[in-house]
Amino acid sequence: MDTLFYLGQAVLIGMVALFIVYWGQKLHIPGLSLFGRMRRFTFLCYLILLTVLTIAFDSFTASLMRSVTILPTYWAVRALIIFGYIVLLPFYYVIYTRRLHDLSLPGFPALIWGVFLIFTQSYITVKATMMMFTIIIIIVNLILIIIPGWEKDNRFGPGTRQKKERPIAQRRRSMQVPPPTPNPMRKSSRNPRELPQPIRRPRRH
Repeated sequence: MDTLFYLGQAVLIGMVALFIVYWGQKLHIPGLSLFGRMRRFTFLCYLILLTVLTIAFDSFTASLMRSVTILPTYWAVRALIIFGYIVLLPFYYVIYTRRLHDLSLPGFPALIWGVFLIFTQSYITVKATMMMFTIIIIIVNLILIIIPGWEKDNRFGPGTRQKKERPIAQRRRSMQVPPPTPNPMRKSSRNPRELPQPIRRPRRH
């Protein structure tokens, strides 16, 4: 019964977070856009940042939960936990969706993966189950970090090779100096006496 409760809670949080992402795209907020691609290094940096924030938030709420003595305080802490996950989950959606786009894959599995992450954070299970969840999360993240992205253009954005070659080609074209065009109106600076004289043939008497 507890499993169904926490699973339903994770699905509800995922739906609210998805609405936030949809609202952010309507307002053209770059950090909440599911469009585009994300390279491996950028994905790793954002993943580390979100993981640190999630661990810090879980530690903070766990310390609050240990100090709870009355029921209203307990539900207040529970509401804070749900609100924090609603704030964090849209950014998980964004980085995983864009990373899948870089692999030329659809981003829909990232939405299911985000709900799974919230379920593993909120569901209090035995140590063996939590260890299994942790191993699954580490393996999936390592796969997304190790596999290189699609170098060519795809339907989600330009590739890595095209982005590197275009600025170099433009730089080379800008460094090329065109040859000076002769001006026909400009008079020659050479002395007329220095010009080669025509060869005169001797006249026959």
